[in-house]
Amino acid sequence: MTAQRVAAVVVAASTFAAIGATTVADGAATERGVPTKTIPTAPSTSSAAPSGLLATGIGLPAEASLPEFFPVVNDVIGATGDVAGELAVVAEVPDGIRSPDGSSIRQFSVDYDAVNERFVATVKFTSDATAEDTVVFFQATLTAAGFIPVADSGAPQDGETSRQLSFENPNSPLDDAGVDVTVIEGDTTDIELTITDSIDAEVLNAFTGWADGLPLLEEATPLGATITVSAAPGSGDLTLTISTQFAFSEYTPDELAAALRSALPDGGFSIDVGNDAGTGTTLSVRHIAMEDVAIEIGADETATTTLTVAGSVTI
Repeated sequence: MTAQRVAAVVVAASTFAAIGATTVADGAATERGVPTKTIPTAPSTSSAAPSGLLATGIGLPAEASLPEFFPVVNDVIGATGDVAGELAVVAEVPDGIRSPDGSSIRQFSVDYDAVNERFVATVKFTSDATAEDTVVFFQATLTAAGFIPVADSGAPQDGETSRQLSFENPNSPLDDAGVDVTVIEGDTTDIELTITDSIDAEVLNAFTGWADGLPLLEEATPLGATITVSAAPGSGDLTLTISTQFAFSEYTPDELAAALRSALPDGGFSIDVGNDAGTGTTLSVRHIAMEDVAIEIGADETATTTLTVAGSVTI
């Protein structure tokens, strides 16, 4: 990690720690190169947790605050010799997924489903290898690791520039577990790697704390979460977007919306009085430091009331 990027994370963490402040100053972005990281031989994905604390199975602690996300997601972005190993801090990725030479991660996202105990992780990165060599690399390494080839779009024709490969993972307890690879030929070789596999439901414990200050969450059970991180072109700035869906058993959607409106403002969240009509199950809210904050209340297929809260922050 470059010294500048470390400093940016420290500044961001300090800003959020001072949650009593009423404004967050915008710092001018500085040009930075791609950071080079040292990849540990065995990424820490143990589900063990200190006595008395909830486990998560990933590199984030239970009830992680926003500042606790920053160093974790920051380390994933940039040059790496192990793309899947980088993702191992946010998802329990299977072994055997190797990276071609000169890989550099630009964006990743992970969608977690606690009910079905599965995740879908997608990472976009570039490689110094040619597109043809990249295809051969994934065909050889994934097959050698025990993944079963199930689809190949074939060499691009008629001006097309991409090729898609799909592999099943026969060693996973999840029926549709596998790896999909899209290789795009251009000035650089662009790769989109998607991993679908199982998770323990405890992974959602990591995504219940970032919205601290929103009332009533202590009465809820997490159902799912999504995390997306992308690097701004030509800048060291990263945009982190988090979304968590909670289930409530004691409220109808209208009752939950009314209870939240009655309880806000609280902590970092407040009702946006200029844009919230005061009725309905979509709440217009503001956050002390996050952008694009959204709260949606509804019901799932079992008629359980759900609340989805999402927001973005640039670090």
